[in-house]
Amino acid sequence: MEVVGPRENRWEEAHFALGLAEESSNSTVGAILKATPSEDDFKEYITEFQKNPYLKGVMGRLNDLDVFISDLVTDNRKWLGKKGLVFELLIN
Repeated sequence: MEVVGPRENRWEEAHFALGLAEESSNSTVGAILKATPSEDDFKEYITEFQKNPYLKGVMGRLNDLDVFISDLVTDNRKWLGKKGLVFELLIN
């Protein structure tokens, strides 16, 4: 399940999706959370959920290729890989 909602709802939606994956009564087996790797609090947000075995990765959207290749985004993508999480990218 991918969680893609407005920033102000991300925490609530992440908890909801991960909670669904924890229940054996449905077919949800994991969650891909929406996060923005160009934001300063990216690691802090993901760290809250990273120990949850149902977290499979992060989906991010970038509107500018220059942002995608910035040091911050590159560092955050590498950090996800070291955590064993996938990064799905949507470029507008």
